[in-house]
Parts: sequence; structure tokens; C-alpha cells
Amino acid sequence: PRQPGYRKDPLFDQQLSSLYSRDTDLLPLLTGTDLAPYHAREVEGDLQLFFAHPAAALITYPMEHRLFRKALPTTRQVLVRWAGHEVLVPLPFGLNDPVLVTVSSNGAVSYPALPRHNEICGKA
Repeated sequence: PRQPGYRKDPLFDQQLSSLYSRDTDLLPLLTGTDLAPYHAREVEGDLQLFFAHPAAALITYPMEHRLFRKALPTTRQVLVRWAGHEVLVPLPFGLNDPVLVTVSSNGAVSYPALPRHNEICGKA
């Protein structure tokens, strides 16, 4: 993995090597090809995963004009390892839409609704 953030910890590589050298079977939380940018957190024992649209990986600065037109509907699959379960989760991305996924401690998958832009901004 790559060290996140602007200010880098000089001990990062050493600490990472130490983790990898341990005699354990560490498996990644998520596995998949062409994964979309994501954020994960635990909420009351469940895993919440927010996946940005895969086109978010195309963002550079200065930003390309009308980049949103490249965020077409697409589907990805990700293998989620959570609470002793391995669950294959489809990620149905709509036009310009991210995906929110909840994996419960018993392995059940749900897709909580995300508010739409006009609901947040109060515009029709």
C-alpha cells in the first residue's frame, strides 16, 4: 500500500515491513479488479462502504472540462471480508452516482439510499 496524506511518516515503510514480516494470514478487507475509490468504517458492528464512481479516478487538476460525462453507468464486483464472512458484492453505479453498501455482522448486504444532489441543496 501507498502511504496516504501530504506529510509522510518517515517510519511508514519500516512499520509496513514489520507488519508483513509477521507470521499471520492477513487478508485485505476488499478484493476486486479495477476497484473504485472507497472509504470504509464500522458502524455498530456493521461495515459501511462508500464507493465513489469509478470515473472519480480520472480526476486530475486542472480538471478536464465536462468530466462528468465520463461517469456512465457501470457495474463492478468486490469480495468483502467482514466478521468471518466472505461476500461477493455487486456495485451498481448509476450515471454519476456513488454506491453505499452495508455488510452486517451476519454477512447480509444492503444498499442504503444516498441523498440526491437536489435533496441536499434544496433545488428541484
